[in-house]
Amino acid sequence: MISEKRAKKYGFWKYFEEIAAIPHGSGNTKQISNYLVDFAKEKGLKYVQEKCGNVIIFSPASEGREKEESVILQGHMDMVAVKESGVEKDLETEGLELFMEKGFVGARGTSLGGDDGIALAYALSIMADPKASHPAIEAVFTVNEEVGMDGAQALDASKLSGKTMINLDNEKEGELIVGCSGGAGIECVIPVEWKSRTANAYEIKVSGLKGGHSGTEINEGRVSAITIIARFLAQLKLVRTRIIDIQAGEKDNAIAKSGMIKFICSAPKSDVIETVNFYADVLKEEMATREPGLHFDFSVLGEGIEVTALHKADSERIMDVLLALPQGVREMSADIPGLVETSDNIGIVSLKEDALHVSASVRSSHESARQALCDKIIAVASLGGGTCTQGKEYPGWEFEKDSPLLSHVVKNYKEFYGTEPVVKTIHAGLECGIFAGKIKKLDCISMGPDVNDIHTVNERLSVASAEKTYDFLLKLLESEIIKEK
Repeated sequence: MISEKRAKKYGFWKYFEEIAAIPHGSGNTKQISNYLVDFAKEKGLKYVQEKCGNVIIFSPASEGREKEESVILQGHMDMVAVKESGVEKDLETEGLELFMEKGFVGARGTSLGGDDGIALAYALSIMADPKASHPAIEAVFTVNEEVGMDGAQALDASKLSGKTMINLDNEKEGELIVGCSGGAGIECVIPVEWKSRTANAYEIKVSGLKGGHSGTEINEGRVSAITIIARFLAQLKLVRTRIIDIQAGEKDNAIAKSGMIKFICSAPKSDVIETVNFYADVLKEEMATREPGLHFDFSVLGEGIEVTALHKADSERIMDVLLALPQGVREMSADIPGLVETSDNIGIVSLKEDALHVSASVRSSHESARQALCDKIIAVASLGGGTCTQGKEYPGWEFEKDSPLLSHVVKNYKEFYGTEPVVKTIHAGLECGIFAGKIKKLDCISMGPDVNDIHTVNERLSVASAEKTYDFLLKLLESEIIKEK
């Protein structure tokens, strides 16, 4: 895939190809963890492989730099493994098929895993290069970042001595991330009871929405399919509706882009059809700019058929809960223009035999605001007769304006690129927040090359950006990052 000449100049390409050949989707990281251990053994480097699969590799300082403090290079070893419909590759057991086209690296029919395979490849290449000049390196590779930052949560940070960390999990060259929101997950369960009856049955499918990441794209006005379903149910409540089924969303941290509801109505069929068509047109017109692809499929499942639906009171409770649950941006930062401070995303609703199950993701740069929003969701569910469990918490990472590392990186960036970098905090979560909570006075930034359309089959890694970012990382390590011990 990568030419021999290019791989010889930039050793990280060799490691990136080797990593891509190993199945390493979230929850399937044993092989990649062992690969990292084998690398350490081959190079004669000390290492730790934790029970959860995290790997730490210790690379000694280059000659003459032994007195400098250690630097932590950090990334995660799992990828979001998805494939195109019809692709027969088993991502649990088979590696990726890489290709290079028009200056980008991709994988045929699947996601690429540039997030965060490039971090592993960078760190391995630096530790393997006898010509690279650097202080002692503690390379930390975590598991299952994509499904809750489990590896970072489980990491025994007492094994690390470094107080300076470069996280390589950013997908935009020239952008330095210096802070992020904390978050929590909430699971709500609202018990229901069912009753068989004879009635006309209908289905509405919602599709064509943009969806997106509930951290990085929550401020773009993207509409959740769950919000649309809730609004539709509020209208259908007027024509004596009982719910048969609700299914919408795939992940708590993704804005739901599709969903469906099945229901029965005691109102005449003509009234139901008129209500649905009228409100579908209302929503399409209202959201024409934000969601031009919004599409509805309405069908009659049967007339006078026997179905099992929720009791009237349970249907109405579910309708009220879904309509009342908060969704989207709740507060913008008063200190940083354009930054979302607090938000929530109702990511999944699923009606099962026992109850309606709701999964939500809450984020905020202030722990108190995050908890207040969690409390609001819990209160709404409680008023609807349900219970909630709060979990999957991770801390925020507060911006340190006097960061010595940031000053060092900005200075070197201007020398290397001839321009100013973009320094920002984000509303999404990063492992840096967890590391900062485990290592007292940790100074860190997050950076990386351009990787487009991560977590999708269109994921592409820019070759030029990957190589230039690597050169810049070498420059950072070659210069003295922090004072001597």
